[in-house]
Amino acid sequence: MIATIRPARPTAVRAAVWLIVWVLIVNVSVLLTSLSSPDAGLLDWPTRGAGAIGIAVAIGLVTAIAFGRRWALIVYTVLFVLGSLLTLPTLLTVQHTAASLAWLATGSAMRAVAVVLLFGRPATAWFAAYRPRKPEPVGRPRSARPQYQAVPAAWHPDPTGRHTHRYWDGAA
Repeated sequence: MIATIRPARPTAVRAAVWLIVWVLIVNVSVLLTSLSSPDAGLLDWPTRGAGAIGIAVAIGLVTAIAFGRRWALIVYTVLFVLGSLLTLPTLLTVQHTAASLAWLATGSAMRAVAVVLLFGRPATAWFAAYRPRKPEPVGRPRSARPQYQAVPAAWHPDPTGRHTHRYWDGAA
């Protein structure tokens, strides 16, 4: 097996991953705080369950991004854009505290900065270099294999050694 040298993770990728991790840590703490609140009604449980599933998916995606998986970056970006679009109507219809509005704005800004960093030039080059390559075929490369020339029709020495000569008509 051929050892592959992994390129160093650029600062932009490290910063983006830590921004997303910070948002996830705060989201987990908000979710745990809301679960322990005594005024939580039964109607809030589906929302909290969806939040927990979203956090779990985001943890998996940020882990894959940290290991150079470009597909995870694309999925995370699509989910970020869709989540931002779906959050806008709730900002207008649901009453929020000043702290929750501040967190929504800050978390969205941090995720947006992370996505911009992950699509920057150093990160894009890193994702391209980190892409796994197909292994080289075992044995000699095709160009190093001997090329056989057609043998003309004639009497040739017997390769088995049973007879002196054999006639070869030039066809297989």
